[in-house]
Amino acid sequence: MITFELFTLANPIAIEDSIEIYRFHAIENKYWENKYFPVFESGLGDHFLLDIDSKSESFGMIMFFS
Repeated sequence: MITFELFTLANPIAIEDSIEIYRFHAIENKYWENKYFPVFESGLGDHFLLDIDSKSESFGMIMFFS
């Protein structure tokens, strides 16, 4: 089996966990805009967020939230 590190600063988040994190941070508490969906986490509370708004200039980009 061959393995490699794609993203060394954080770990991917399971989709179920991403949905819960999204609900808490974007919907219930408005910590970030609802166009950002969490895809990676640092394990220390930091998240890497994918811009999922197709009309946004940063659509498809990953943002850092700490």
